[in-house]
Amino acid sequence: MSPDKKDKIYKFLKTLNNDVPDGYEIKIAQTKKNIPLTLFKTIKISQEIDYKPHGIWTSGLFDNNENSWSDWVYENDFLDWIDPKKCTYYAIKITKDPNLILKLNTIKKVKDFHKKYGTASKNSIKINWKKVQDDGFYGINFSKYFKSFKNDIDYSWYNSLDATSQCIWNGKAIDDVIKINTKN
Repeated sequence: MSPDKKDKIYKFLKTLNNDVPDGYEIKIAQTKKNIPLTLFKTIKISQEIDYKPHGIWTSGLFDNNENSWSDWVYENDFLDWIDPKKCTYYAIKITKDPNLILKLNTIKKVKDFHKKYGTASKNSIKINWKKVQDDGFYGINFSKYFKSFKNDIDYSWYNSLDATSQCIWNGKAIDDVIKINTKN
């Protein structure tokens, strides 16, 4: 991708970020098909042992730190993933109920989570996401990204994360969804 196109998409995202209402995060669907907004609120995705959970991944486009998902996409030249000509954008408002979304926003919380849900697998540690789900959580939030875990083999599940983000596997955690018009 040419540097001009990269800059154009990045500038578009910066502008788009200003249009997202407070309390909402962006979900980028990599399809030009419209997803019915009601579908977001009705999902319930079963979990399993894996590095990452399955569900709707969201991220603030620019999370006021050097580990935003948009910055990661830009730096690693995956801009097709966020190209407005190839994607549909949604703003999703996640519930404020602290009991529904597990927040891993401190190193201690990440370590405690790892100890409770980590499962040894071939040469790595994965997470028993089914147990997380069975414990009553509808999603998980990685609002801070800790580089201190990045090359730690014991935290291979954490290494699979690219940036600050969250994953929702039960639509009851979604308060509202707005489709964002990207036609300028």
